Amino acid sequence: MLRSTELKKINSDFSPSLFRDSRNLISAECLAIVIALASQVVLTRSISQEEYGAWIIIFDLSMVSFMFLDPGISTIVGREIQDELQSVRKVLTSTLIIQLTISLALLPFVVLIPLDLLTNGYNIPDVTSLLLCGAAFMFCFSSSHKAFLRTLGRSDIEAKIRVLDRLTLFVGYVFLWRTGGSVYDFSLTIFVIQAVTLSVIIFNCFSICKKIEDSFGKSQSGANFNPVSMIKRALPFFLFMAMMQVADRTDKIFLALSVSPEDIATYGVSLLVFFAGISVTRIL
Repeated sequence: MLRSTELKKINSDFSPSLFRDSRNLISAECLAIVIALASQVVLTRSISQEEYGAWIIIFDLSMVSFMFLDPGISTIVGREIQDELQSVRKVLTSTLIIQLTISLALLPFVVLIPLDLLTNGYNIPDVTSLLLCGAAFMFCFSSSHKAFLRTLGRSDIEAKIRVLDRLTLFVGYVFLWRTGGSVYDFSLTIFVIQAVTLSVIIFNCFSICKKIEDSFGKSQSGANFNPVSMIKRALPFFLFMAMMQVADRTDKIFLALSVSPEDIATYGVSLLVFFAGISVTRIL
């Protein structure tokens, strides 16, 4: 009986909680939204309207393209991992294998074909485009691992990372604004910060795996969480999430085909304010 009680207590340490997670994530998102809006104000004051319009198109096109990096895996993690806590490391490594495999096929396609075609007429350096594309890539890459943290009861880590990520970006933007940084400097800043954020998230995921294995032991099979099996179960959920991503972002891509970057910049700022008002209800 004592052993059963101890196991339940340990299990609760790695389980999600509706109240705790909602409190952590909603508080963090409210702060992140305010900081993100301030960052955009600084960005629009620091680069030209044409550069800002091109920035929006490149980043949003990259975000839509890289949504394939989470082909429903985050949903599978949230639904199934609590039933097999001893397989957490297998889940994490399989997720990384899936994402890296998709990346090998996706990166050349995104960078060389649609990104080049849609931004060819914009007055923005190719290196800047690649940095923005890379920042979007790492942001999308991290989504499954954020779900991993949340599902294992560590929404506090995800919440801290959300705020620190946006706060660091804001400080970097302000510094560049004061020192007269170029659009290249701003794109390099967001790229470096996203790289650091992704590294911290994955490090924390492996750290939690070790703690769980110390408490529960390590599964020797984990057959349900091999890459092929996870992809098969995840695809139906991916179709729904893909439709949401497309609905959220492709409007600006279509605008890129018919209006100037300056008009897209104005539209982007207005849309940012609108989504900031409704995003808290979409956190969970």
